[in-house]
Amino acid sequence: MERGLAVFLCAVAAFVFAACGARPAANAATEDWRDRATHELGEAAFGHAAAFVALGPKRVGTDEIRRAAEWIRSVLLDNGIRAEIDGFSDATPAGEMAFSNVAATIPAAGRPRGKKPPIVILGAHYDTKSGIENFVGANDSASGVGALLALAPVLAEAGLPFETRLLFFDGEESLRYYAANDGLHGSRHAAAALSAEEAGRVVAMILLDMVGDRDLRVDLERKTDKGLARRILRAAEKEGVREHFAVARGDFGLIDDHVPFRARGIPCADLCDFEYGEGRNAFWHTAEDTLDKISAASLGAVLKAVERVLYDLAKETP
Repeated sequence: MERGLAVFLCAVAAFVFAACGARPAANAATEDWRDRATHELGEAAFGHAAAFVALGPKRVGTDEIRRAAEWIRSVLLDNGIRAEIDGFSDATPAGEMAFSNVAATIPAAGRPRGKKPPIVILGAHYDTKSGIENFVGANDSASGVGALLALAPVLAEAGLPFETRLLFFDGEESLRYYAANDGLHGSRHAAAALSAEEAGRVVAMILLDMVGDRDLRVDLERKTDKGLARRILRAAEKEGVREHFAVARGDFGLIDDHVPFRARGIPCADLCDFEYGEGRNAFWHTAEDTLDKISAASLGAVLKAVERVLYDLAKETP
């Protein structure tokens, strides 16, 4: 009698597992994907940032920035991530100019056929400020690029239940001052390209800009989506890096690549340390923005928080 019951229960379990299809595998991936990462993300991010800096300046409209876009794409392709260069033109104070975003999509895993998944967008700009002699942008572009390139192969193997879009923006820096035709060219182009249906599926847009400062302090601006801000602070607490994150005081705000996505009603957060160097932003947009001013430890702290946010979102995604 007991043996017969055991056989019956095993048969029921096998039936339930088969009926659920790929769901158990996806859930398992959700639980353990961070443990399967075989590298230290901060060190990997710093290595990518160093290689990116070595390419030299990436001023808009130059051969150098076009080579930088190809380099980003090649790193993604080498990690088995399909990536494309999205070329477009836009008006600037210097006339019509050519720009190129680099875009990669990591498909959702374990989704029922016909049901479109949520979308998470991770972004960073890769251009460097024009008009500054010897400016290489170790923090102000290379740190965000390095962080996303380090995270990309981990996410590609994670089997996450949402679609992850990695966007590397051209033309974030203004030629003169930020205006409708000056700065944020790549992010405005990418945000406008989202259909209403796609925008409605985006559960988070997280921008990584200036995330490598050795003396790291990421201040979330007051306009940060409240739910996303709480997620980031909780994630930082869980990962033991909470001392590097805060909510900015007063009406502090940033004109950055998250703004066009926020205008589409998308929950956004800009991870940006805007106190770079002794005094307020002593190294920002100067030739002092060099590799010795950023660290693998700071990059790792930011990536730990971002990974945890994605982990928590994955657990909550049906």
